Amino acid sequence: MKNYSFKFWLITSIIALIVGTSTEYFISHTNINNIETTAFSQRLELQRNELNIVLNDFASKIKTNGLNKFLPEAFKKYSSELNNSGLCIVVYNKNKIVYWSDNSFIVNDWECNDDTLQPISFINNTWVLYDQKTIDSIKIVGFVIIKNEFPVENNYLKNKFNSKFEIESDFDISKIPQQSAFQITDNKGNFLFSLVPVHSQNINELHGWLPLFFYVLALLFLFNGTYKMFKHTKKHLNIILFSTFLSIFVLRLLMMYFNFPHLIYLSSLFNPGDYASSTVFPSLGDLLIDSVLFFIVAYLFYKYFNINNLIKKSNRIIFLVSGVLFNSVLSVVILMISKSLILDSTITFQIYNILDTNYNTLIAFLIFILLIISCSLFLYKIIGILYQWFSFNTLIITYIITELLLFVLLFIFVDNVELYSLLFNVLVFIVFITNSFYFKKINFYFIILIILITTSYLTVFTLHFEQIKSFNTRKVISVGLSTERDLIAETLLDDLQKKISSDLIITELAKKSPDKKYELLQYLRENYFYGFWTKYDIQTTICTSSDNLKIAETGELYGCFEYFENIVKKRSVQIPNTNFYFVENNNGRIGYLGILELKNKTLDSITTRIFIELDSRLLNQVLGYPELLLDKKINDANLEKKYSYAKYRNGKLLTRNGIYDYRININSNNNSNNEFYLKTFDGYEHLYYKPDKNTIIVLSVLATNFYDIIITFSYLLVFLIMLYVVYLICKNTYNILHFNLNLNIRSRILISFISVLILSFFLIGTVTVYYIINKYEKKNYENISEKMQSIIIELNNKVFEQNVFAEQQKDFVTSLLIKFSNVFYSDINLYSKDGTLYATSRPEVFEKGFVGGLMNPEAFYNINYQSKSEIVLEEHIGDLKYLSAYVPYYNSDGKVIAYLNLPFFTQQNALTREISTFATTLINIYLILILIAMLITFFITNGLIRPIILLQRKLREIELGKKNEPIYYKRNDEIGMLVNDYNKMLVELSKSAELLARSERETAWREMAKQIAHEIKNPLTPMKLSVQYLLRSFNDKTPGWELLVEKMTKTLIEQIDTLSVIASEFSSFARLPSPTIERVNIVEKIKSITELYKQSKNVQIVFNNNNFNNIIVNVDKEQLIRVFTNLLKNAIQAIPAEKQGYVKIDTFVKNNKAIVKIEDNGTGISDDVKLKLFIPNFTTKTSGMGLGLAMVKNMVEGMGGNISYETKIGIGTTFIIELPCLV
Repeated sequence: MKNYSFKFWLITSIIALIVGTSTEYFISHTNINNIETTAFSQRLELQRNELNIVLNDFASKIKTNGLNKFLPEAFKKYSSELNNSGLCIVVYNKNKIVYWSDNSFIVNDWECNDDTLQPISFINNTWVLYDQKTIDSIKIVGFVIIKNEFPVENNYLKNKFNSKFEIESDFDISKIPQQSAFQITDNKGNFLFSLVPVHSQNINELHGWLPLFFYVLALLFLFNGTYKMFKHTKKHLNIILFSTFLSIFVLRLLMMYFNFPHLIYLSSLFNPGDYASSTVFPSLGDLLIDSVLFFIVAYLFYKYFNINNLIKKSNRIIFLVSGVLFNSVLSVVILMISKSLILDSTITFQIYNILDTNYNTLIAFLIFILLIISCSLFLYKIIGILYQWFSFNTLIITYIITELLLFVLLFIFVDNVELYSLLFNVLVFIVFITNSFYFKKINFYFIILIILITTSYLTVFTLHFEQIKSFNTRKVISVGLSTERDLIAETLLDDLQKKISSDLIITELAKKSPDKKYELLQYLRENYFYGFWTKYDIQTTICTSSDNLKIAETGELYGCFEYFENIVKKRSVQIPNTNFYFVENNNGRIGYLGILELKNKTLDSITTRIFIELDSRLLNQVLGYPELLLDKKINDANLEKKYSYAKYRNGKLLTRNGIYDYRININSNNNSNNEFYLKTFDGYEHLYYKPDKNTIIVLSVLATNFYDIIITFSYLLVFLIMLYVVYLICKNTYNILHFNLNLNIRSRILISFISVLILSFFLIGTVTVYYIINKYEKKNYENISEKMQSIIIELNNKVFEQNVFAEQQKDFVTSLLIKFSNVFYSDINLYSKDGTLYATSRPEVFEKGFVGGLMNPEAFYNINYQSKSEIVLEEHIGDLKYLSAYVPYYNSDGKVIAYLNLPFFTQQNALTREISTFATTLINIYLILILIAMLITFFITNGLIRPIILLQRKLREIELGKKNEPIYYKRNDEIGMLVNDYNKMLVELSKSAELLARSERETAWREMAKQIAHEIKNPLTPMKLSVQYLLRSFNDKTPGWELLVEKMTKTLIEQIDTLSVIASEFSSFARLPSPTIERVNIVEKIKSITELYKQSKNVQIVFNNNNFNNIIVNVDKEQLIRVFTNLLKNAIQAIPAEKQGYVKIDTFVKNNKAIVKIEDNGTGISDDVKLKLFIPNFTTKTSGMGLGLAMVKNMVEGMGGNISYETKIGIGTTFIIELPCLV
């Protein structure tokens, strides 16, 4: 049956493995792209049908109600519905747009002519398929939104298909048929467009979940079968165990070599960009698999490794040293792996900023814990073997010396040793060995202590190495800052190059007289270098090849071209695809030089060049460039999100960025001669870098404080407790499923209290966060309204007298909006009364097609048709959601001439971070409160339950015939009433016990008297007859009576001896002496008793101590000898004379009990004898009163032990004695 169980689980494991492999093969060899595109075609046809219905509905209502009456209804009813369905409707009246349901891609100057219509079009970063209906001069154009394709990709802008199509974004769209593409057609077979797969097979992480499920299932089945095999296997256990370890090792090597399972290795968990240390640990996923398998090995080793029979006494010292050394080396290896996991990864371990973490952080900490548990299992197993052979002090001293020597070697050769790791190892060893020597078993308090120690260690360890990683990262960043380049500026210059080169106005301005060159500078500022560029000083120089420049500082003359060419050659780097150069000024400022060449149409030999110099301003603070418009790589390199930094030259501040307020002057003659050094003050940790003797770069980040340490400790403690709870749930799965937990009252109270606490804190926290977020939103609305009013006032001062914003005023108004944008630190849009964009302070957003040039349709409806004075909406660009406010703008006559809009996408991240920071702080506080409440609950529960536990213990200790102590409890509550009843019961019980004992004694003595009378009568009758016969022979003078006297005398003596034996046995049973308790080594006593009986004829006596040389118990030595003597003598006597006798004695320790088994190969005990075996005066022998086993039972139970037996008729009997064991 046992063999069958293992085979069953092995077969199920193989089946699960085959199913998983087959599933993976099917997915890998099935054209997923074909399946997805087929589904895409079907959904597209549904979308087109829905669009046709909407177009017909629009056409019908316009015909019925007229356009002007229908427009308010269209804005109110259709806009949100169409957006949710992935459709868009635009209505043109005489080629002028009058209705739009979506402003994300529609532009106001898009002409909808019949000859321009194609099946698919790319409008403002959006692929759309469209259709139209015409009613006289009215055109109703409908769009099916297919996919967004932005010029940049970042956290907010992602090239993806509309969610209605449920397709991955790894397809490009082409307007022409392609051989390698999937052709999308309509229901009539007409070609619409092509879907071009980016990759040959479009496999993502989700495809790997199904085979992964079967692989995990196979592993669980195999582990369960292996567990059952080890549980029921006794022979060659160690060989099977190490064969299993070797199999796991080979399996893992094959997995790494063949990248099996292949689909799992495609997941982001196996991305070396997150973590890669070596070929052994090439990714986080590989390290996780290794940790799980290592844990399985450690668990099997702890559970089933047995070395007692393999180690001779002479080799125990070698095992001690090698065992301790093995565990010490293992702990060092785990330390190195853990260090690598932090230092060689991009994973954040700052869990006190919980919202900045992700699932990789969780997996990393799971790996830490698995490695620590695995090492602990090895250590506890080794201690479990060693503590039987060596003293407590010997093991402690040996381990400490080994750890010290190992860390000294590491200090010498590695030069980077953490003392707290040594202390952690020693502390865990002391806890483990103390528990092994004095408590014998793993209990709840031991687990909690280990969790607290591990949490403390992980807290210190992760924060320490996270700080080291941060220091190394900041060193690299500081070096980069010393030759700082503005990636955002260089990205924008790439776009500006194309526009400036084709701008004819610049050419015309350059031809004017030198005193008019200010106009060129002003033109460049107003049309190109505004907004973000206000952080730079701009200077233009216009000259020909024959012009000279006079250097103001020295008065020297240089050829204009020669001067700038020297700058380009000696200290400049060209920005790719542009005529702009990064200039190394070595003055702490970022510089760029642009060269624009203009040909003279009349004189080809004369060339005019415009040199544009850009130098970053000192202490600039302007409206930042929104992350929305930047590529992800530039966003990731944006230091201001994470750090503050400053640059000093000769002790004076040149530039600063970030939120930290740097001092204007700094002591450049710092005592530190190091290139890098750290200082901590004002709550920040500052890294100082000195690239040269005059320059200092300061890079600052928030320092880790005591609060952060407490929060980290709290999160890790909760995580470890949760893992322990998961372990308990897995361990008790069967009982949980059958509602048979059998929790004691303490556990029930504790679980109830903690559940109520967690639920209460969760509800309170949720309500608090909701309240605060609402408060923040209200505050933001107020700030937006205040800014809006301020902008209106400033705008009124400039254009209040206008009746309408004319086209010729657009540049002027745009310049005003840019100016106000920098003043009020907000982007500004101005829309005409028809909802089309008139001017904006951020034209890049519209030029790059992130937003169409139309007003939000909901805002337009509320202000234009509902006459609302202000509306604040949540809008979105890609995945970026932001607040946007709209108000009507009135002229001096009180007429609405435009609509003013403040989109807060530049400030939205700051607001989001502010809310996230608050939410993080709130979560952290509640976490600490929950832990404190749990701790208080634990003590309160213990206080409440202590009297009940005391009552339980006292009830358990109640024994008849001895004095039972009452419980002293002063409080007059329900427990006090229970205690009083208990104390009264003790008095009544004592009286009842005394009466019962007296009755039992009287009954026992009566029964004993009858038995003794019977036993005495048996020899007295033949004695009486013998004496009477002897007397008659004497009186009759019978011949030979002298011989008869001698014969009769012998008979009488034998009968008298029998009476003497009966009297002695009765005396011994009735008067057992008071025991003298002392420490006795069972092994030694059994050895001496065995030697006495080894000379017995036809009996072989074997004694096996199972390598337990010292089994110490607290008993009466004389009684113990009598117990073993009686049992051994009974075993020998139970063997028939005609049979070769065999008696085996085994001693060992199990569950803190000393076990002695005495086994014989006698006749066994029949069923009718079993019931009376330990009853006094019962015997199966021809002589004796049957008091031997009764006395043995009496004495064993008096020692606090237990005696039992196992028997088989014709095979033999085994008596088993269990006694409490000290060592």
